[in-house]
Formats: sequence, structure tokens, C-alpha cells
Amino acid sequence: MPTQLRLLRRGYRAAAAAAAVAASKAGARRKVLDGTPAALGFRMPAEWEPHDQCWIGWPDAQGFWRDAAAPAQKAFANVVDAISRFEPVTVCCNATQYARVAHLMEHKSNVRVVEMSACLVWLRDLGPSFVVREGDTRLRREIAGVDWQYNAYGGYNGLFGPEDHQLNRRKGHEEHITEDNLVARKVLELERIPRFETNFVLEGGSIHVDGEGTCITTEQCLCHGNRNPHMSKDEIENQLKTHLGVSKVIWLPKGLYGMLLKKNTPYS
Repeated sequence: MPTQLRLLRRGYRAAAAAAAVAASKAGARRKVLDGTPAALGFRMPAEWEPHDQCWIGWPDAQGFWRDAAAPAQKAFANVVDAISRFEPVTVCCNATQYARVAHLMEHKSNVRVVEMSACLVWLRDLGPSFVVREGDTRLRREIAGVDWQYNAYGGYNGLFGPEDHQLNRRKGHEEHITEDNLVARKVLELERIPRFETNFVLEGGSIHVDGEGTCITTEQCLCHGNRNPHMSKDEIENQLKTHLGVSKVIWLPKGLYGMLLKKNTPYS
């Protein structure tokens, strides 16, 4: 009996410990940080700094891709294959594509496939902007994510208005914006990374930082009236400084010339 009692106690302690770990992980998934990244000592690292993995979206056959997305999917698969030779890759796809993508990637040990409802594949625009707070070493670095608001590049009459995007007719414009706007939060919950919430509308592809206090962006995109119409340019700049941990913002008047996308997109 004493032996059984000790085993029962040991089992109880193990179960309690497992429950505590599970609760801790669940708490990490739901954790929202108070304040702003800059106020808490976080900064967005430069594009070229070391990172742990790459996230990539997957073209949906029912989207705006030609030939049911077959050429695009082939190109994306080649990109995944190239990147996965050097670092882990997470591929996000819609439910209708999951079985096919999982089969396509099943022999790639460095690739993970997750189901994530989204209209678009550009995870840099939809996903979180990761920020870091330095520790004694890189291994002790803390990481968090900024969960921006997304409104389909300017909303109903922005890049993906009803005349441009067949997904608006298939699902409804507001529904696909809602799905895309949840991507950043889902990524952070999957990785158990705490997040900063913000009401500021921004796509991650509209900014570049050097990791040393400077951000580059364009007036054509961030100051467009369909994003944050209630904010002045100075107020928008302050949002960049407080959420990216930068002290200087370089404003370019316009973006790239001759882009297919409309004027209010990050790359136009």
C-alpha cells in the first residue's frame, strides 16, 4: 500500500506538473503585452539578421492565379525547397489545399505544413512583425510580435475591390479581410510568442528597417487615405517608432515605378 500511495502521489505530481506546463503554454499563446515595443526595450531586427525559420503562404487554386495556380504552386514549391536546405520552413495553406501540400512536402524533413485560412499568400503583409529584446546572448534574446491591423490594402475600394478580385464574389470582401487579419495572431499562437496589439493599419511589406534605429517607407502607401485616415504623417511616424523601436523614419514620396498593383499597395 505505501508503494501504491507513493506511485499515486508521484503520478499526481507528474499530472500536476504536466497540467502546469500545458497551462503555461496556453497562457503564452494568449499573452498580450501591455505597452509598446519601444517602451519595453524591443526593436525590429534587420532583414539580414539571423533568424530561426521562414514562413510562406501557398497559392490557392481558386484565387487570382492563372491556370488554377499550377504555375504559381510550382514556383512556390521550388522556393520552399531552396530555403529548406538552410533553415526550417512553415507553409501555410487553406483547407482545400492542405492534403495536397502535405503530400508534396512529406519527404522534406525541414518543412512543416499548417492549415491557415487566408485569402492571400503574402505572409510578410499579413503576418506579425517580429521584435526582439536583447539578453546577455542571442540565445537569451526575447521575441514578441506586433499584430497590425489589415484591411486589404486600403479596404473595399483598395487593391482588392469587387472589380478586381474574384474572391470577393466567392466569399465576400469583409470575410476574407477578417480571415487575413487573423493570420498574425495565429502565427504567434502557434509559435507561443507574446504579441503587441495595435489598431494601426499596416502591411509588413511596406517597411524596411536596418535594426539600428532607422525605418524606410513611402508616403504613397502609409499616408494613403484608405489606411489610417484619422492620422497625420507625424502621428503615423510615431506609430512606426513606438512599434518598431526605431528613432528615425526615412520617407520616400513614392514606391517602385510600373508595378502591377495599385498606388496604395506596399510595393507601388
